[in-house]
Amino acid sequence: MLERSEEQFPELPMQWRDHGYEIDQRLGKGAYGAVYRLVKNRGAENEEFSALKVISWELGTEQIREYDNDLEKARRNFSRLFNKAVNEVSILESLAGEAHIVQLKGSCIEKMPEENYCRLYIQMEYLTDLLSFMDQEGPLDETEVIRLGIELCRALEVCHRQGILHRDIKPENIMVAKDGTFKLGDFGLAREWDDGSMTVIGTRNYMAPEVYNTFYDKSADIYSLGMVLYYFANDMRLPFWDLHDSVAQMNARCKGELPEPKTAFEPLRRIILKACAFEPKDRYQSAADMRADLENAKSIGNKEKEIRKYV
Repeated sequence: MLERSEEQFPELPMQWRDHGYEIDQRLGKGAYGAVYRLVKNRGAENEEFSALKVISWELGTEQIREYDNDLEKARRNFSRLFNKAVNEVSILESLAGEAHIVQLKGSCIEKMPEENYCRLYIQMEYLTDLLSFMDQEGPLDETEVIRLGIELCRALEVCHRQGILHRDIKPENIMVAKDGTFKLGDFGLAREWDDGSMTVIGTRNYMAPEVYNTFYDKSADIYSLGMVLYYFANDMRLPFWDLHDSVAQMNARCKGELPEPKTAFEPLRRIILKACAFEPKDRYQSAADMRADLENAKSIGNKEKEIRKYV
């Protein structure tokens, strides 16, 4: 959703400013920055929109105090945090041309350690986030939920083939193109996986149980996608939705099997429960395997619709 703000928009670096770009709207705001709408050739026939994520890190007195006023130590940690944000650009560059992943259009880094200041600009294709799309078009029906699963499986196939874990698959990080294509976005928490311990990170409502033990792999992404499908196939209710908060819900999920998503039709229900199995070994071992079952469920659903026409 577009947000108008009285705050001054950030000044664009030369690479955009000198090529007819300007910011005209703020799309959203987070802890370390904001996303803006970038317009090129405003009002002309060839007017073009894109999204610009601007991440700013400024090392102030309060942050330095957390490091016992050790400026160099604070700067080193500050630089490490910023480099993690820059990692998103590298990952998006490696995923160029993939139909079901939000595409990078440009980037720029301003880094001034002596001034305790860093800023990262990431230009991406202009899309609608899934929840805003649903506000306009209504909830996803059974066919659309299955297509969502198929298209995000395709995105994960590409990521996992390159050794990339997304680590934050949730409705808020799914985008919709003008032609209705679903795309996986926000690779801010993504990283290459290895056999060692990794950070407990992600969004609790969609996080695989083993993430809390810090040893996990691509199966954690498959679990999160299963939870997304559970949510949309179950009248937008997650398992244990009646518990009072996300911590209680997570604790319930960590005890074992999930309740069935009752409003999902049978083949989709089985797919969701397998993707969200408590033990990673009991889940789909690849996004391609999950996609194959979703495509089969799509065929079954189409046949059932044909039969209902004549009943």
